[in-house]
Amino acid sequence: MCFDIDLPALCGAFDSAGGEGLLALHRVPDGSRYGSVVLDGDRIVSFAEKKEAASPALINGGVAVVNAAITDRVRALPCSMETEIFPAVAAERRLAGRECAGYFIDMGLSETFEQARRNLIGLTQSAAAR
Repeated sequence: MCFDIDLPALCGAFDSAGGEGLLALHRVPDGSRYGSVVLDGDRIVSFAEKKEAASPALINGGVAVVNAAITDRVRALPCSMETEIFPAVAAERRLAGRECAGYFIDMGLSETFEQARRNLIGLTQSAAAR
């Protein structure tokens, strides 16, 4: 994933949200490739599986701010935070979510990897020209 977010602002939001963690969320026009996040206010209450039909969705952007105590929930290694820990914390309403609107691309497919490469080269060249 490549996700342009304001990390200091995300950390500040975590401090004020309380709980055990805060996920950076991103709204996509077609969530069929991803699982989605179900929010109640600023709290993530559950995660929905991928859908067959294309529809807009709020997804986990792959960036999390967590407190160190969340590691106490790990019972065995290897452990997936996304499938084992975050759903349990969300069910307890101790996981917050914040929608972030920065540039986002999942580079998990060859075509999106190439698209990200082209986009990032373009951004680098634009920044160098300034």
